[in-house]
Amino acid sequence: VMPAIDQPNYVMLEHHYELLASLTTAGTVTGATTGTVTGVGKYRHIDILVDVTATGGATATMDVYVDTRFDGTAYLNLAHSAIFTTAAVQVLHMSRDGVGTNMALTADAGAGTVRGIGWGNDLRIRYTIGGATSTFNFRIWFNGIG
Repeated sequence: VMPAIDQPNYVMLEHHYELLASLTTAGTVTGATTGTVTGVGKYRHIDILVDVTATGGATATMDVYVDTRFDGTAYLNLAHSAIFTTAAVQVLHMSRDGVGTNMALTADAGAGTVRGIGWGNDLRIRYTIGGATSTFNFRIWFNGIG
C-alpha cells in the first residue's frame, strides 16, 4: 500500500505526483499496479497522464486502467486508456461535474473510455502489456485539481 499523496515521498508540484517513474518492461505483463494511492477523494477533477517514450516488438500493446474503491476493499474500474502500440502521450481526465448515472460495473471499461461515476478516496493505476516480445518504457503522473 502506498502512503497518502500528501506525504513527502512523492515528486510533487502543487497537486502533481509521479505515480510510476520511468519503467521498462519486457514480455507480457498482466494486471500490474502502482499500489493504492489514498487521499484523492478531495479532488473535483483528476488527470492521469501516461507517457510512453519507447516501444518494441511486432505485436506490442499496452492498456492502462484507473481503478477506485468506495468501500476501502473492492476496486471498480473508472477509466481505460486507448490501447498503446507506439510511443505516445495520453491524458485520462475524470471529473465530478455532471456525474449522475447508473451503470453496472461488472467489467473493465472499453478501450478509450472514461466512466462518469466519480471516485472514492483510494485510487490505483493498473496496466497490462501484451505480446511475448513487447517492450515499453513509460511513466504515469497524477494531477488532482480543485
